[in-house]
Amino acid sequence: MPRKPTLSEEERWEQEVEDAVEGVKSGKYSSVRQAAQLTGLSRTTIGERLHGRPTRRKAHEANQKLAHVEEDEIARAARLATLAGKPLLPATLRQMGDGIMKRHVKRVNENGIVLVDYDSDL
Repeated sequence: MPRKPTLSEEERWEQEVEDAVEGVKSGKYSSVRQAAQLTGLSRTTIGERLHGRPTRRKAHEANQKLAHVEEDEIARAARLATLAGKPLLPATLRQMGDGIMKRHVKRVNENGIVLVDYDSDL
C-alpha cells in the first residue's frame, strides 16, 4: 500500500487558510473575524485571500526562472536518487534546472529570433 504524502508545515498552513476562507464563504463562520478567532489565523490573511489575493508562492512565481512545480520535480528526483543510494551532485541538479529553462526558451525563440537567452543570466 503506497504511503500517504505528508504535508509540509507551509502546506498545512496554506490548507488551514484555505479552509478558513471556505468556511467564511459557506457560512460556517459568520465573519472573517470569527474565522480568525476560531482558527488562530490572521484576520488580514483570511480577508485578503477571501478577496482574491494569491499565495506568496504563486504571487512570486512569475519572477522565478522555474515554476514551483518544476522545482518540486527536481527536488523529488533528488530525494528518489538519495533513497536509491546515489545522491545527485549539485552540478547535476543545476543541469536539470538548466535543461528545463532551455526547453522554455526553445518554445519562445522561433524562426531564428532570440527573444530570451538564459546563458547571459547564469
